[in-house]
Amino acid sequence: MPTWQRISLYCLLPFGGALVGISGAFDGLRSVSERLGRREAAFISIALFLVAVLMIAAVKRFKPAWLLKGGEQPVRISALRLVFPSIVVASITVALSPFWFNWVFPSDAGQATKGRNEVLSDLQARELRELAKRIAHKGEIELRETFDFVGMLKYNIATIRRSLSQTSVPPEMFHMTLFYEGGLQRIDKTFIKADHVNNRVVLTPIPGKFGVLHLSPTHIASRTLLTHYISSSELPTNVIDGLKRLDGAVDTNLTRMIESLNASLSEDRRNILLNDDPSSNWVGSATGRYWSHFIQLEPHAKDVNAEIRSALGVR
Repeated sequence: MPTWQRISLYCLLPFGGALVGISGAFDGLRSVSERLGRREAAFISIALFLVAVLMIAAVKRFKPAWLLKGGEQPVRISALRLVFPSIVVASITVALSPFWFNWVFPSDAGQATKGRNEVLSDLQARELRELAKRIAHKGEIELRETFDFVGMLKYNIATIRRSLSQTSVPPEMFHMTLFYEGGLQRIDKTFIKADHVNNRVVLTPIPGKFGVLHLSPTHIASRTLLTHYISSSELPTNVIDGLKRLDGAVDTNLTRMIESLNASLSEDRRNILLNDDPSSNWVGSATGRYWSHFIQLEPHAKDVNAEIRSALGVR
């Protein structure tokens, strides 16, 4: 056999086949890692490589009887001549791994899109799981507590009651101070006059109206967390859209709180003064009015959770 044929047979062809096989193997591993994870894909590739090497070694070093030609005897072959064939076969085996993997573990048709048609990184998956744990997995009662609607309603009613009864100090006055420490105020110009005087804003109460809603630190912290997720570059668009709808419902419920309390106050002062008096006919009148107009938060959280499960590929 001429020298150039020997070079082509023993060097160029195996080397070229190895390059093609290795490039295909990388694509195969990437496809498998998207479904299982990098560690599992590495284990699969190592197992396939070892199996391929053992198969090549078994055939090349000890030919079975059905591979022997007439009169040919089994001959041991040097390990060096096993290298290139082993690399080629092992690489091709790994390259074909996505096909048999998808055949054994079929995925949903919509799963390949994964949100914004992007492959989720480890950071994105971690962000989605944290979001699900902190907000999306919660029920209605937990969400109301997360955004502190129950506490804010209670102490804003107490604040109005204090302004109506200047001579008496509500028993929850001390707790109100602790409750609002570090919080903010929400101004509604529908119920209070706001004038600009010498580069500052002067607020003038409208008689019989309540124009300042006190927001607790717990509510501020939860809204800040929600804003963080909405502005996150790691979350899919569908998840962010669901969070925006949830944030809109939270904001609307704040507006409805101040509107509801003003409606209760305008209707009858006793709705506020006797709201917490179990012996009166007005017990729970102000709180009941508000909760009857409250937008449920759980449906929005469920929508967000469904988008998270879709992005993570969870059925």
